[in-house]
Amino acid sequence: MIIRELPEDIKLIALRRQQEQGNKPNENHNLSCGKSGGNFDWEDTPESNSIWLNVHYGQYNAFYAFHKAKEFTFNFDLI
Repeated sequence: MIIRELPEDIKLIALRRQQEQGNKPNENHNLSCGKSGGNFDWEDTPESNSIWLNVHYGQYNAFYAFHKAKEFTFNFDLI
């Protein structure tokens, strides 16, 4: 799957992962091309290989579940 074809929120994270691994953000890369191809290595991300594989095949549930779980923080300032 080409990164520009991803849902916007996933695309932005993919572009961030490219940058974190030393590449320039480029939405024209295939998601599976790896770090040496200008993208990023899935196994070297917080999401892991299995989540990016699901995303590559258009299955986003695991990606959203992973990121939703990370968002659960209790804000004591609201009390």
